Amino acid sequence: MLVMVPTRELWQQIRGESERFGRPANIATAGVFGAVPVEFASGQQCLVATPAHLNSSTGPAIDASGCQYLVVDQLDLMLSMGFETQLLELPGCLPQVRQTAVYTTAWSDKIQSVARQLTKNALCVQVP
Repeated sequence: MLVMVPTRELWQQIRGESERFGRPANIATAGVFGAVPVEFASGQQCLVATPAHLNSSTGPAIDASGCQYLVVDQLDLMLSMGFETQLLELPGCLPQVRQTAVYTTAWSDKIQSVARQLTKNALCVQVP
């Protein structure tokens, strides 16, 4: 599982909760943000990352070829922070067959466009 979040603060929160809830199920979590080296090691099933780390001129900084689940949290904030390019590179680094969940608090045409490029046959659920 790859969980993309926009900020270090959210990264810390989600990584901590993933470790807490994953531990009883033997699900190991790793995390990367900014320029911090990849901590992803053999046996870890969940990676929490910020898109800044994936911004590499030589390509993705992680191997996500075995990723079955992609979670993009706060897509609207990531786009406003300028991470569109990194987000649109994700599908090329991931298997074609995967489950993707995109969360956002806004639903502009731009956000919808990026969400469509990250997903296939998506179901949209809007909460008023």
